[in-house]
Amino acid sequence: QDKPTIRSQEVSEICMSLHDLGRKFGYLTQGENPIEWNTNDGVVSYAFHVTSTAEVGSVIYRSLYPPDKSIIVIPGARANLLLYKIRNNFILAQLVNKGWRFLKFRHFRHILDSPTIDIENLDQELEIDPMTESPAQMRLL
Repeated sequence: QDKPTIRSQEVSEICMSLHDLGRKFGYLTQGENPIEWNTNDGVVSYAFHVTSTAEVGSVIYRSLYPPDKSIIVIPGARANLLLYKIRNNFILAQLVNKGWRFLKFRHFRHILDSPTIDIENLDQELEIDPMTESPAQMRLL
């Protein structure tokens, strides 16, 4: 799953699914990455930045979107590394704490498959699988 070609394909699939889900919720979607979900009057409701790595500094530093509208979508396997970077980079942590949110690939897939997901509960659903440090898997002898 960590092969570059597989991750690249995953990013493409997630981007397409973000467009589909946004349209399902009645948003006008645009962009390749980031993907905007806009209201009918052109206001950005969400901006999704999809990446296969934990290299999010450039996205956060250069983003044109308000932090409270911005979501970075990453592989769950990169969550620990991303948390490490945030904890050890004061400037990055300050920017993240302004409202940036993170969404793991697997949780996004769960959202897509959920029969009860709608625009009213999307924000709650985004918070269900937070970025928390998980212990490394123990080696089998």
